[in-house]
Amino acid sequence: MTLSKSRKTVAIIAGAIALSGSALATDNHQQSSVYAMTREDKDEAAVNFAVLLSKGEFSKAHNAMDVTMQAAVPMAQLTTLWQNLNTQLGPIKGLHPRQTEANGDVRKTIVEAEFEKARIDLQIASKNSKICGFLIQAHQAESIEPPYGDKENFQEYPIKIGTGKYQLDGTLTLPKGQGPFPAVILVHGSGPCDRDETIGSVKVFRDIAWGLASKEIAVLRYEKRTRQHGRAMLADVADKITVKEETIDDALLAVELLAKDKRIESNHIFLLGHSHGGMLVPRMAKESDTAAGFIIMAGATRPIEDMLLEQAEYLLSTSDKVGKRPIDAAGERKLAALREQIKTVKDLKLSPNTASSKLPIGLPASYWLDLRGYKPAEAAKEIKKPILVLQGGKDYQITMVDFENWWNALNDKGNTTFKVYNGLNHGFVTAGKFSTASDYDKPQNVSAEVIADISKWIKSQE
Repeated sequence: MTLSKSRKTVAIIAGAIALSGSALATDNHQQSSVYAMTREDKDEAAVNFAVLLSKGEFSKAHNAMDVTMQAAVPMAQLTTLWQNLNTQLGPIKGLHPRQTEANGDVRKTIVEAEFEKARIDLQIASKNSKICGFLIQAHQAESIEPPYGDKENFQEYPIKIGTGKYQLDGTLTLPKGQGPFPAVILVHGSGPCDRDETIGSVKVFRDIAWGLASKEIAVLRYEKRTRQHGRAMLADVADKITVKEETIDDALLAVELLAKDKRIESNHIFLLGHSHGGMLVPRMAKESDTAAGFIIMAGATRPIEDMLLEQAEYLLSTSDKVGKRPIDAAGERKLAALREQIKTVKDLKLSPNTASSKLPIGLPASYWLDLRGYKPAEAAKEIKKPILVLQGGKDYQITMVDFENWWNALNDKGNTTFKVYNGLNHGFVTAGKFSTASDYDKPQNVSAEVIADISKWIKSQE
């Protein structure tokens, strides 16, 4: 595939508020059949690419890509991507290559990258010794099943969301017994999330699905479009993507799909947005007459660019072991670069032609322009249906400031329920003494109290 000249400035499709630093560059072979793959030793091209990135040798790393990748991800964009990881997660401490999976002449290797504050996985595809796909995702570590998920009480079924080239793979977790059942659709946070919304050793959406299904509530979760179809999106809409193509369209398709399912109570379908998904609940509510209510889990209310700076400052000045510490000179330089990018976002002269390399986390101007002036808490005042707002008290990504904004906007309306969990973080699992991305290194589950509160609220809706 050859990209047109107008697409040479292609954005890295990413969520705005990163969970453990996950962001999508491009993935050429995400959907290769697992049954056609063979296991091999580590792929030298992939490992060498990861080493070049870790050393900051971005020109050599860019030269290691094939021509399509080079066109899709210019060197400036690749540089910005890696520098953003350093800003969020600190300096890299080591690389740990895993085995390679081969499917024909394409080889896919996972390289675990150990940063100071968290681990991430580099999923690197190569063909003829050239890099043809590259995905950065949360570290896929060992997880544990939630004790409240009683698998005797539910079954899981594969399901397809939408049609055509952007059709998504999903899972419907359905209670056993006499239906139809109320249902919840789970809408992801930022980045190319899988259907479980895996963050390190935590599977946020799997835990919610199993927990609610054990309480006779069906749950639909699915692969995020930027994960399953990243390559196609780069070719089709990367330089003009908005939250509509990234998130909203698929959530609405999921609602309409369940509304036609005889196993589901069509008048009791709820949308649950986590993080970035929570921020977009007012947009989804405006487009859906079918949804019976909305759940906002750690939803942002402030401009994304401001929150990116806040998160970067927090992570650069906080250790999970000692708490607050001074920001070093390298950190200050990274913050200065980010502030310049934010200044560009806020500039009234920002146009669709502004290079994404000049903008935070490589997202194109179309993304920032689409969200300009969007005030989620104020927009939520227009929602007439029931709303549940949940917040982790130790969340450094979406903070109590955001929760208070939801409260101030919605508390007097009478259709909103609020709950704060003092010891929980952004993923609604137990936070450490000094909450950082390392919270997700330990296998744990979404709080049982959160599951119980969501279940109780849904069953209280008539």
